[in-house]
Amino acid sequence: MKARKTLSALTRIIAIAALVAVIGGCAAGGDSPQDLVRRFFSDVNAGNYDNITSYLDSSAQNYNQVNQTYWENALNPDYTINSLSGDGPVTAQVTEGTGTDTTFEFTFSGSEGNMFNPSDYKIKTISDGGSTIFQ
Repeated sequence: MKARKTLSALTRIIAIAALVAVIGGCAAGGDSPQDLVRRFFSDVNAGNYDNITSYLDSSAQNYNQVNQTYWENALNPDYTINSLSGDGPVTAQVTEGTGTDTTFEFTFSGSEGNMFNPSDYKIKTISDGGSTIFQ
């Protein structure tokens, strides 16, 4: 009888520990649109152009054309993010290394996630002022 109570208590402890691990490890539900914009600029600044592709919507018109040369021609790899606003679209106020202030707008495809289904946001378009950089 005592062994049965011990096994039952141990089973409950394991179940609670597993639940805490699932909730604690996945509560964020993946990256938000603002997280993707931060990672985008971080990789642009570091010259990690291959990483950028993983943030992009593969159905976008320019998706198959993006490579290091594409981004080097479109962007200056020295941005400081001053502010981010919105959840989709996201507006990023940045300063380029030259001291020029620029506003980028990012739109997204995908949806918000939860602890069981992480978000799958992807960048659909990037524009700067009135010109489209990626679509």
